[in-house]
Amino acid sequence: MPPHGPEDPAPGHTTSEGRSTCHHRPPCPTADSPDRGAARSQVLFPEQGWGRLCNGVTIFDDTGELLPDGKIVRPHRPTEDAA
Repeated sequence: MPPHGPEDPAPGHTTSEGRSTCHHRPPCPTADSPDRGAARSQVLFPEQGWGRLCNGVTIFDDTGELLPDGKIVRPHRPTEDAA
């Protein structure tokens, strides 16, 4: 995969003008959307426990996320109620 320069942002990211570079139809949800996890995978490393979505969100096996702006979303797995 060729390196991306400032004029050619990585797929799934936005340009400095705020335009999305997602070419999927329908377009993937943005990183700040509640359904951001529905974006298509760009890179997956299941053996390392992480992947990157088209919208720039890095996802982890524990359901945590790292957003493109650096914000962290804590793991949000459903938990079983103690009986």
